[in-house]
Amino acid sequence: MDIDCDYYRHVTVGLSLDRTVAKLTRALQAAGFVINGGADLESMVADRLDRRVGRAVALHVYDPKVTVIVLDESPELAAFLPFTVAVRETARDRTVVSVAAPLGMVTADAAWRHDHPGARALVARTEARLGDVLSSVVHGATVAA
Repeated sequence: MDIDCDYYRHVTVGLSLDRTVAKLTRALQAAGFVINGGADLESMVADRLDRRVGRAVALHVYDPKVTVIVLDESPELAAFLPFTVAVRETARDRTVVSVAAPLGMVTADAAWRHDHPGARALVARTEARLGDVLSSVVHGATVAA
């Protein structure tokens, strides 16, 4: 079951982890997002805890427009940049892609939404673009910035 809520979205994809990450990377970049690093979660957990969790990665993703608004209007919220996109292989040729909503915890605050209507609208458009990215990864559609 795919779930959408205020803080994250996720979809299940019928591809390997490597193919999903490649397709996701292309779709994020085509939609105007910037990927600035990531983590091999499988290796990190194995190294630190000597435990196997299976293949999983996390990508650190920025929306340049949201980044500018945060830095200009609410620099104290810069800690909420970037948002994370995680990809976990659950079976052969089956992965789950989960996306943290940009500024999700912040935009849930009614006072912030009231005080920052322009930022709120921009974040809403960013979330819509992320929905398009997820759809393109699942269905193969093209995403525009």
